[in-house]
Amino acid sequence: MVNSFDPNSVHAFHAVVKAMPDPIFVLDRQGRYCGCYGGSSEHFVSPPDQLLGHTVEEVLPAQVAYELRTAIARVFEHGSAEQLEYELTIQQVVRYREARLVALGDDHVLVVVRDITETKRADIARQQAEIAQRESTALLHSMGDNLSNGYFYQVVIAPDGAMHYTYLSAGVERVVGITAAAVLHDPTLLIAQVLDEDRPAMMAASRAAMVNLTDFAVQVRKRLPSGEIRWVLIRSVPRPPLVDGRVIWEGIVLDITEFKQAEQALQESIKRYRSIFNVGNVGITITDAAGVMIEVNDAFAAMLGYTPTELVGRHFIEITHPDERTDELTQVERAADDPVHSARDWFEKRYLHRNGDTVWVRLAAQLVRDEKGTRVHDRSGRRHYGEQGDRSRSHLTRSCFECHFTRCHYH
Repeated sequence: MVNSFDPNSVHAFHAVVKAMPDPIFVLDRQGRYCGCYGGSSEHFVSPPDQLLGHTVEEVLPAQVAYELRTAIARVFEHGSAEQLEYELTIQQVVRYREARLVALGDDHVLVVVRDITETKRADIARQQAEIAQRESTALLHSMGDNLSNGYFYQVVIAPDGAMHYTYLSAGVERVVGITAAAVLHDPTLLIAQVLDEDRPAMMAASRAAMVNLTDFAVQVRKRLPSGEIRWVLIRSVPRPPLVDGRVIWEGIVLDITEFKQAEQALQESIKRYRSIFNVGNVGITITDAAGVMIEVNDAFAAMLGYTPTELVGRHFIEITHPDERTDELTQVERAADDPVHSARDWFEKRYLHRNGDTVWVRLAAQLVRDEKGTRVHDRSGRRHYGEQGDRSRSHLTRSCFECHFTRCHYH
């Protein structure tokens, strides 16, 4: 004889609900617990046997009980299934629940409760991340739109080199004279502005950055629609590649024309300084604040029978005539303490030749100061001067006499 199985039997029902990981409750029209099945202890606010006979108002927080009673009423009124989400604190831990209610006969409802805490927390975290991302993006856009001499951009580059911009701040029009809308429509407009002489180096740097996924940085000249040529600095960093191999690059473009012009002016100033410094018959020496010679030209060294290398690093007092050393130090200190009268016009002075002879010179000197009036000097010796020398020299060439100019005769 074969035993038959009746899926509609009470035994089948109990077997099914017992196997369910989610708790199942049977409530009457008044919201009274009539049965509790399945689930584990962490699903219940109280042990199941203590729930029977109590109403939801006696067991659950007031707001949750109200929502559950309202859902029960709708089930009986409309005959449809209802669903609601609520929050419970169980064993001092906040848990999120989803309840599904269906009619069970004329006077009861079946309530299946599922714990959705992890899903809910993930949704909350995602929403918070989206809000933070929107705020960050809005801040970035605001910064980019208000950047007077530059703009931010985001560009997507495919493995085959195809590219399209997804974002450009409003500053692009101020910097290169092309609207963001135009570049979004045709990304080649920006590359076309680069001068032919600068384009090969830029493209080589771009290819290397894309192959190695390293930062990209280049300085190039662009010809604007007005015909004006401007220098720009382009810097960008890559994100990790997308699944299809495309790479998102985020960067900034800055107009550095004024910086380049200042750099060129400095180089020209240094050249002028060198042309003065190397004048054949005028001796020139530069000392630091301590009086140590840090630069000496050939003419000055020859006057005293030395090479420039032999004099650099020595104190000027060592080559000053003994009778003038005290007065010379006094004059130097006076110039250092007086920012207005820090120059000495042509005067006569005696140096000592390498062979011991006295060398009479006509000399003009001036203490070099920066724009703030601070003495340009080297407290740590010649090595540090090498790091600041270019700036010091630019001060030197802007004054008539900002170092020792000497003409000599022997006595």
